[in-house]
Amino acid sequence: MTTNQINKKIQLITRIGVSLHKYGANAQRLEASLTTISQHLGLNGNFFSTPTYLMIAIDSDEEQINSHVRVTPGDTNLSSLQDVDQLVDKLINNEVTVEECLQRLAIIQSSPFKYPGLIQILSFMSTSGALAIILQGGLIETILSFILSFIVGFLAWFKQFNIKLTEIYEFFCSFLVMLSCYILSYHELQFNYQTVLISSLIVIIPGLGLTTAMNELATQNLASGTARLMGALIDLFKISFGILLGIEVGKMYFGEIELSAALPFQYSMMIPALIVASLSFTIIFNARIKDFGFVLLSGIISLGSLYLCQLHMTQVLSIFIASFTIAFSSNLFARLSNRPSAIMLVPGIIFLVPGSVGLKGLNLILQNLYLEGLATGFQMFLIAITIVAGMFLANVMMNPRKTL
Repeated sequence: MTTNQINKKIQLITRIGVSLHKYGANAQRLEASLTTISQHLGLNGNFFSTPTYLMIAIDSDEEQINSHVRVTPGDTNLSSLQDVDQLVDKLINNEVTVEECLQRLAIIQSSPFKYPGLIQILSFMSTSGALAIILQGGLIETILSFILSFIVGFLAWFKQFNIKLTEIYEFFCSFLVMLSCYILSYHELQFNYQTVLISSLIVIIPGLGLTTAMNELATQNLASGTARLMGALIDLFKISFGILLGIEVGKMYFGEIELSAALPFQYSMMIPALIVASLSFTIIFNARIKDFGFVLLSGIISLGSLYLCQLHMTQVLSIFIASFTIAFSSNLFARLSNRPSAIMLVPGIIFLVPGSVGLKGLNLILQNLYLEGLATGFQMFLIAITIVAGMFLANVMMNPRKTL
């Protein structure tokens, strides 16, 4: 093998690693994928991934070639993740050469988001409206969540044009939404502002990141798991401080806000809410529109198993069984379709993640209710590790045969 051939292969491995990192693969799956690719290419590779750093070391008889890449934490992109996965399959099956793989990878990396900005904003709004129903909100809570989440969706779209906004995005969203709740309450609108607040901010609450961090810690990816955990907690602090500042400003100008009881919809409304939420997640996670059926199926399996178990079991056991069920189903989907299990796993798990619980705990602490806040925070970690335990058991009982 010539030096030029080795360099080409290392370049390919590096670009695939950066792509998988950008599209939301966690450390365990990313490193396993790169190990499989390097073995196929006849190289002995060692890999180390964190949310902001990717190290690739290729051993040869004479020397070790190292590649260090500074990466930025990416958002889940199911469409591009699937494209990279299919390209890797073709490489391993010798259907494409290293040069062809590099060319196609460049096309994938340069491909724009599938859905235009207006559709992305509407997906944020639809997600919040649907989650308000799922969180037992009434008609007024659903309408207000839909309207106020426009702030979150618009700023998410706008921050791609303004890098500075990225640094204060979570704080600014939570401040504006909380202040808007005060303004609406001041005009004698009766609603449960806690439901509206959580539903409006649900897309930016880092519940999925927290669960991924616990997963990485449990699989001994300690550096990546610790970094991701601290990132999720910092995001929670940003959101909580934005809410706290919104409360203080709201009290100053509009007085106290009343916590009115919500009049929840009938349980039959869960079905259209689940359909709307699944369609919105298809857009938010940039999945292919033809995968909407699988995203919807994952939501049905996740929420259906959770609600059925809660009729007879405790919350922890219900979440464990629900996470096991959706992870098992996702792995079965991966085996049967030869596609990434993340297509079903990510949208299904998002219904179970404990981000809103953690947000409540931090808000209680910031209001000097330390015991209640710490108890709620412990519940957040308990839910996260319960989800991870269910996923681990599912991986043992149903191997997806794919690393992604």
